[in-house]
Amino acid sequence: MAKDDTINVSSGKCPNELVRNGNRLDFQAWQANFSPQVPRVAIYCRSAASNADIIKRQCDILRALALNYRWKIVLSYIDDGYSGSRLDRPGLNAMMKAAATLPLPFDIVMIESHSRIARDLTLFRSCVEALQNGGIELISARGSVAL
Repeated sequence: MAKDDTINVSSGKCPNELVRNGNRLDFQAWQANFSPQVPRVAIYCRSAASNADIIKRQCDILRALALNYRWKIVLSYIDDGYSGSRLDRPGLNAMMKAAATLPLPFDIVMIESHSRIARDLTLFRSCVEALQNGGIELISARGSVAL
């Protein structure tokens, strides 16, 4: 915005109009046009044991984290009953394929823990590097991802 193009919220508890250079603007229209882009998130959940409760718990943790950061979950990838010792899983394969397409369908992949992607560090690293090379950030609810 230019220096003289300031936006002031009208007086009142809840702004429903804005004043811009003396002109009134609808708040919702302003928000739609001027709010920063909300990161698009894909969540990935996996359980070796076919157990809906474990998957639900992981998804709940990731949804709460996304809500806390005000991020938008656009896709969910689930592998229920698949071991983390191999990368050949339908949900993971679909996520990695989507991450390699343009335009990118998401900006961030969220996981509950590193072991949800892979138990083996070499396999985990190959997935992380593929995501990062595509411009996608991997975030774990249990800690940072550093390679």
